[in-house]
Amino acid sequence: MIATAAANSPTPAPSKPVWRAALHSALQQIDKSSITAVTATATLSGLVCLDAQDEPLRPAILYGDRRAAVQLPAIEATAQYQQSPFRAYSGDFLPQLHYLRDYEPAHFQNAKLLLDATGYLNYLLTGQPTLDRYTTLTCYGDPSGQFPHLGRIVEPGAIIGPALDCAQAPVFSVSYDSAAAYLGSSLLEPGDALDISGTVTSFGVLTNRQIIDPQRRVFPIPYGDRWLLRGSTAMSGGVLEWARQTLFDGTFAEFDQAVLSAPPGANGVTFLPFLAGARAPIWQPAATGTFHGLTAQTTRADLARAVYEGLCFSLQHIVETIEQLGATVNNTQLGGGLSRNALLNQMKADVTGKPVRPQLDTEVTTLGAASIAARALGWLPPGGSYCRPGAAITPHHSAYQPAFTRYKALLQKVL
Repeated sequence: MIATAAANSPTPAPSKPVWRAALHSALQQIDKSSITAVTATATLSGLVCLDAQDEPLRPAILYGDRRAAVQLPAIEATAQYQQSPFRAYSGDFLPQLHYLRDYEPAHFQNAKLLLDATGYLNYLLTGQPTLDRYTTLTCYGDPSGQFPHLGRIVEPGAIIGPALDCAQAPVFSVSYDSAAAYLGSSLLEPGDALDISGTVTSFGVLTNRQIIDPQRRVFPIPYGDRWLLRGSTAMSGGVLEWARQTLFDGTFAEFDQAVLSAPPGANGVTFLPFLAGARAPIWQPAATGTFHGLTAQTTRADLARAVYEGLCFSLQHIVETIEQLGATVNNTQLGGGLSRNALLNQMKADVTGKPVRPQLDTEVTTLGAASIAARALGWLPPGGSYCRPGAAITPHHSAYQPAFTRYKALLQKVL
C-alpha cells in the first residue's frame, strides 16, 4: 500500500521526480518476498506530464492549484457537461488537461503520457499507463478522444499488471484517495454516510437510487449496484493548520482550549472557510475566507470557535442539501486525520444533529484500498471491509442553528 502527496511548484519548469524517489525509497524498506498484492492511491487529479524518457516535463498540477479555473466556463458550456450530473471544478483532471493544452502547448505536444497522480504511481509500479474509472467520472465521460496521451481505463479491483519491483505481485487499481475510501468502506444500508476529513472533507451517503441534483450542488457516483450521493469541500484540515499558525502560533491542544472557552455561536463571529475556493454545494473556485461580525470585544477564542464552526457549517450545508434532495442521512462514520480530533467530532454531531462514529483506525483510504484488493483476492467477501466504525458520539444540543442560519445568510451576501 503506497500513498503519496507533494507540493506543487508555481513554475512550469522541469521538476525533480520526487514522487518516484519516495516510492523507490519505500519499496527498498519492504521485504519484497512477503508481498502478495500492491495498491497505490494518491490525491484526486494531480496531472503528471511525462516525456518520451518518462521524465516529468513540469511539476504536477495538484488538486489545490486553481489555475485551471479559467477553463471552467468553456467546459460547462459543452453538451457533454450539460448532460452530466457533475459540476466542473478547477482541481479536477479534465480542467487540468484543458489548461495544459491551451496554456502550455509545448508541454502538451511533447508529452508521451498525461497521467493523474494515482495513475503515475501505478505506471511507476507496472509500466502500464492507466486511468481509473472513477477519475473519468470527474471528466464527464471518457476523455481519451480529446487527449490521446492517456492510459487505458481500469475498474476498481482490476489487476493493472505485475509490480516490476515487488516480486511480480499483482497491482490492483483502487482509484484516488477519497474514492478508494468510499469503495472499500463498510457502508451497508441506505442512510449510512462517510465523512473523510484530512486536508479536504469529502462526504457521501449511501442511497438505493441515483439522485441527480438539477442544480449540480452534489453529485451521485456508482457504489456497486447502489449509489453514493456526494459533496466535498475545497479545504478543511488545511484551514485548521492555517488558523493554528496564524491566530495562535501554538499547539492544537491550545487551539482546542481556546475553542472551548468561547460559547456556541462564537459571540456573533462567523467564519467562511474558503481558503482554497468553495466546492459543494456552492462551487465558487474564486471564493475566499471571511471573518464576519468582529467587534472591539471579539477575542481570539471567538475566532477559534468560529473557525471550528465554519468547518462544521460547511459540512452541514452539504448534508442539508443532500437531505433536501430526498436522501436520508442517518449514522455518519468519520475517517481521515481530522477524525482524531474529539472536539471537532462532537461539534459535527451537534451541528448536524446526528450521531457520528469515528473509525477505529482513521486511515480509511489505506484500509479502503486494502479492502478493494482483498475482495478481488477472495480474502474478504463482496462488500467486506477492513474499515471498522467505533462507538457513536451523540449530539449534546442544538444551539448551533441560529449560527448556521447566520452562516448561510452571509454566503448570500459575499458569494
